[in-house]
Amino acid sequence: IRNALRREQGQLRLLIERLRRGEEGDRRTDIAEELRALLTEAGAHWHIETVLLVPDSPLPVSVQLSHEIRQLVRQAIANAVRHGKCSRVQVELNDESSMLNLRITDDGLGFPAGPAAIRPRSISERVEALGGQFRLDSTPNGARLDIAIRTGEPA
Repeated sequence: IRNALRREQGQLRLLIERLRRGEEGDRRTDIAEELRALLTEAGAHWHIETVLLVPDSPLPVSVQLSHEIRQLVRQAIANAVRHGKCSRVQVELNDESSMLNLRITDDGLGFPAGPAAIRPRSISERVEALGGQFRLDSTPNGARLDIAIRTGEPA
């Protein structure tokens, strides 16, 4: 827990530093690079395989949106490991028509079947707060989260 808190504190320091620098310059960062580092760290922390599929070109987003996306991915991975008992998480990212499309797939147990649709509440609420769209597909062989968030910039 101590190490996880140190890493999170480091991420927050980087965010604050980027915001301060952004007052005089560009407040954007390449989300693909941010996620690459996050998946490496998450894979080591949870002892799972992580895969990132991104376009060859950079995907610049605001520093604030980058923080929100990292939180979404971090939460999705934690849920997949804790509740779905997965051993592999794949994150796909692309940008088209000012929409950042994020697909997070795991090989876990999926969500329990039943009459009431179960959704990862913290993730769906965060996406909704960002004005995005969220869709969940689940089978006994894993879950897939599709998230679309407007970047505010033309692709």
